[in-house]
Amino acid sequence: MPGWAAQCRAFMLVALALCGTAWLAQHWPSIHLLPALGASSVLLAALPGSPLSRPWALLAGSSISALFAFAVLQAGLPLYWSAPLATAGALLLMFALRCLHPPGGAMAIWVLLQPSLTMPTLLVAMLPGLLLLLTLSSLQRRVSPVEPAGHRTADPLPSQRLQASLTEWQQALAQQDQLLDVAPQQLVQLAASLQQQQLQHTLAQRTVADIMSRDVISLDSAQDGAMAWRMLQQHRVKLLPVVSNGQVLGVVSLVDLLKRLGLHAASWPSALAEQAQTVLSEPVARLMSHPARTVRASQSLADLVPLLSDWGLHQLPVVDDAQQLTGMVTQSDLIAALAYALTQPEGLVRPANGEPHA
Repeated sequence: MPGWAAQCRAFMLVALALCGTAWLAQHWPSIHLLPALGASSVLLAALPGSPLSRPWALLAGSSISALFAFAVLQAGLPLYWSAPLATAGALLLMFALRCLHPPGGAMAIWVLLQPSLTMPTLLVAMLPGLLLLLTLSSLQRRVSPVEPAGHRTADPLPSQRLQASLTEWQQALAQQDQLLDVAPQQLVQLAASLQQQQLQHTLAQRTVADIMSRDVISLDSAQDGAMAWRMLQQHRVKLLPVVSNGQVLGVVSLVDLLKRLGLHAASWPSALAEQAQTVLSEPVARLMSHPARTVRASQSLADLVPLLSDWGLHQLPVVDDAQQLTGMVTQSDLIAALAYALTQPEGLVRPANGEPHA
């Protein structure tokens, strides 16, 4: 069941689409408030992610159904012949053109019930309402844009790299001998949700207290930035909690300290400006930490655990036999892989080629 926000958006879509079309029909009698438009608006509002609600399905499915029914109407057949012929024929065409839209059947019947209908009249009666509905549906999807996770690269999210890909879901759907009213993207989301539920069930007897560090390094709120800098370096961590009388007030990190240096400010203290310019002008070969700790792509995930936990490393370059850079692996990647492994049958591994094997 969708949440209240989704239900409100669905209500507004149906109301605006039908209100707008009714207003157009009142001022321009050639435009009709078609019964099929009501069914289409409910479908698009209630099931926006369904393949039946895609823009191509709405426009092509409705139009093809109407045009085929108009062709049947010209044959002058009795209604008990023309109705099944027009509806069944429209269904076959929608199957063939991959634009199945159930309200197209209602559109075909409406056309058959208009014996004096002409082609221009049909197009004017049908298209304004469909285009208005399509426009409102597109606007609805942009009401609450969601910031995508990840690093804005072409790589899948860490939690998705061991799962079936979108292409594999599309291939699986294509192999079915019946139409499934679900989009591949929805299957990916459902699989991720199922994996999360399995993980929660697997770890139901474990809490954060079981795995947390108890000898916590923290800062008192009265200590200065110099102490924070020294402690971050001494303990090789990137973030420290700030407490007062045992209560957490906030956190301080390397990023916080660097931002406070004001490297983006228009006016710098002269000493800081000179030092900043000196550092910024140095080649990275003189600034980097070396030698770099790397891993090979063929190494087991188990080899990453001590490196990305006990050693406090957050990411590692991945190299080939010639020491050429082939990728990066991070704590996020390892966490996602371990979480996936916990939800799979024992011994199941999914290699890079995408084919699972035991």
